[in-house]
Amino acid sequence: MIGGCCGTTPDHIRYIAQKISR
Repeated sequence: MIGGCCGTTPDHIRYIAQKISR
């Protein structure tokens, strides 16, 4: 699911978005 450094997949973006939009 979460790529990490290399992997700009939708899941990764949503994961970061949720962390930023706490």
